[in-house]
Amino acid sequence: PFYCTSIAVLDGPTLEAARFGLVRNLISEETYFAERGRGAERDGTPIRTSKAKKLQDSCVGIDMSRAPRATVERLVPLIAAVRKPAHFGANALEQAFLADGKIDAFVDIRDRMRVVDFAAGYLIAKEAGAVMSDPQGGPVNTRVSLEEKFNVVASCNATIQERILKLLNP
Repeated sequence: PFYCTSIAVLDGPTLEAARFGLVRNLISEETYFAERGRGAERDGTPIRTSKAKKLQDSCVGIDMSRAPRATVERLVPLIAAVRKPAHFGANALEQAFLADGKIDAFVDIRDRMRVVDFAAGYLIAKEAGAVMSDPQGGPVNTRVSLEEKFNVVASCNATIQERILKLLNP
């Protein structure tokens, strides 16, 4: 079982406008919270992303749910390069795990992610030190919409992010 409640408050029309984010793990009852510019916390204790330096030692959340074959094939080099590829099933909670150093990166390139499912986890991970981009290394600043879908690569630091992007874009 892996599910959560995810609530974000934004003060603008894009993901970058996330001001508050809260993710509650409904199994462990841990609560993750961030306010833009003030850091991230788990149950009131400040958290930071992991200090992983090598992709081959990393645990990476990779969402392949209902991904087309071409997307899965694009992910094969990444899957082969990491210590432990995994996907738990709740992307907002996986972002909280990234923020808390429980995983080292998260990748979703299926063109299925919705801002409303991601905004709280996004802010929590960013405030904990995560580096995020689209799969080509550009910004992840999608419009807030129930219809718009986007892709994301999120890592504990720039070193891991760069390595993942190179594997996705040979």
